[in-house]
Amino acid sequence: MYPNTTKLLLLWCSLCFSVSTYSQELSVTDSLRHALARAETDSTKATLMMLIANRLPMSDSIKIREYYRKALELTNPEQPILVAKIYGNLGRFYYNMYHFEEARQYLDTARNTIIPDTSVQGKKLSGLIRMNAAALYGVHGDIRKQQEEYLQLIPLFTKLKDTTNLSVTYRNLGVIFFNKAQYDKALEYYTKALKTHENSDKTNYYSGAGHLDIALCLNEMDSLKPLETYLRKAEDIIFSSKDTVDQMAQLYYLKGELAYKKKNYTESGVMYRKALKLARKFKNLHYMANALFGLVQVGEAKKEYTQALAYAEEYYRIGSDLKDFHFQLLALEKLAEIEYQLKHYPQSYNHFRKYISVADSLNEVELTKTLHDLDVQYESANKEKQIANLQYEMEAAELRLVRNQMGIWLLLITVAGLLSISILYYKYYKKGKTLITQQKRVHQLEMDTLQQKHKISLLYATINGEEHERSRIAQDLHDGLGGLLSGIKLSLSNTVKDIQNDRANENVSRSVKHMDEAVDELRNIAQSLMPQVLNIQGLGEAVKQFCNKVSRSGPTITCQVIHVSESIPKNKQVTVYRIVQELVNNALKHASATQILVQLQQRKGKLFLTVEDNGIGFDPGADTHTNGLGMSSLKARVELLEGEMDIHSGAETGTSVNIQCMVG
Repeated sequence: MYPNTTKLLLLWCSLCFSVSTYSQELSVTDSLRHALARAETDSTKATLMMLIANRLPMSDSIKIREYYRKALELTNPEQPILVAKIYGNLGRFYYNMYHFEEARQYLDTARNTIIPDTSVQGKKLSGLIRMNAAALYGVHGDIRKQQEEYLQLIPLFTKLKDTTNLSVTYRNLGVIFFNKAQYDKALEYYTKALKTHENSDKTNYYSGAGHLDIALCLNEMDSLKPLETYLRKAEDIIFSSKDTVDQMAQLYYLKGELAYKKKNYTESGVMYRKALKLARKFKNLHYMANALFGLVQVGEAKKEYTQALAYAEEYYRIGSDLKDFHFQLLALEKLAEIEYQLKHYPQSYNHFRKYISVADSLNEVELTKTLHDLDVQYESANKEKQIANLQYEMEAAELRLVRNQMGIWLLLITVAGLLSISILYYKYYKKGKTLITQQKRVHQLEMDTLQQKHKISLLYATINGEEHERSRIAQDLHDGLGGLLSGIKLSLSNTVKDIQNDRANENVSRSVKHMDEAVDELRNIAQSLMPQVLNIQGLGEAVKQFCNKVSRSGPTITCQVIHVSESIPKNKQVTVYRIVQELVNNALKHASATQILVQLQQRKGKLFLTVEDNGIGFDPGADTHTNGLGMSSLKARVELLEGEMDIHSGAETGTSVNIQCMVG
């Protein structure tokens, strides 16, 4: 492996405090667009547009710019955090597009916007913008300033307990040392980044990136056994999550490197080609360059020089696009060697001449950088000398003022002693007062808690008594009145056989039919009061049967029951069932709905209920709705479940009610 063939880019974070990956789930983007269509305030619309732009792939650059432009139009100067986030994400977008000047301008605007905000969120955002802006120092060759900026951000993010951006800062320092070929130091910072991330978050994207970073170092250090171990860990993480699909290119590249170093050139070529295919898909020029250089090496090892030549030419074009002298030098060196092997001597000579020209340019750039560093050091030495002279003059002046200052010091010590006594007394008094205030707050909190528990106990007793009475009435109707009606029906049926008069026979038959209808209606009432299927088959089946029954004689009801356990306590099953009944009946009675959706889902001890209709809607804030008997009953049952209820409704948009509660 030639040195410095693997070049890394610094990791940029989305300014929404979450990682923006190449792999975007369509359902998430669709959900954001759906929310955007229903958003009411400009700030909500702007935020959603920014989130959609962050999730779109870089190939949709026109759409991304349009979303950011519209988001900025909806903001105002009184929202500095939102405005700074949008400008910062625009800077990240242009950086990923390799438009570094535009990236710098947008980041400068973001930084100037957020400076006045001294809140914790403002400080976090300011640090994040500084971290992203530091990446541009490296683009312009000022690695020293870039490194200093990251080192200054470590105590800031540590103080703010911002472990996500602290992990990214460690990772970017690792990138700097990696590109300097200081792999031991890079490995140290990569390990810190991975540990910081895993101690606070288990997001697969960062975890996969952390393992791949360490694997890159181990590859450059030729530590093949640890490299193989980290590649297995990275592969398990990457293939278990869709969010890490863009990291597959780097994974395949490193697997190609491992196979190449084991002299398994066929396997190595397969891995490099997989890496190249994915890198082209995501338009990542650095990943493409790494895979192409690997394929050049495989072609040389297998003496397939024509194919190696094609890969080397593409590698050179990417180096030119990136304006990276190191890539260009490696490409020209390989092109000269391959053309020579193909006996294309004029072409080989031309590549060698270009190699010398690029090398001279690189030497000139590095010489300029070295002179700049020396100039900085010389200026620092002059400043230190001036400071030393000033210090000598100040010391001489201080010696002349010692006697006069002695009296002043004695006076200051006396005043300081008195002041200290006053402060101690004030603190003691304030501490006592604060303690009394805290005791009052704790007492009030305990009283509020007791009142809340008492209220819930009353609710439980009321609703439990109501359900018990429903069950008793249903049983009495079924066993008492139901049996009586069935007996009357049987008696009338037997009487029909003995009646000779046709008209009387017809009247009795009609009475038997009415008796059948009465028995059916009685059964429906008993079932509504306390459905037997709820006790026998559980909540999920009871909800399905209720929806099917209503749908047969009313509007279309779509019922979805997902992973609802039968082990939910019976009292909670009954409460949830009553809530479903109330919401569906409201949609039928008041909303004039033609379509109703009922969705019941259980995830890890939590139950989620959604009931939506396409009815006329209502104003959830109006007193006639919030204080009605039905709404009060709903709120009481949700409160009994210690759950939360969210209602969205409007004219011509229908009503959506979302309820979630713990049932485990």
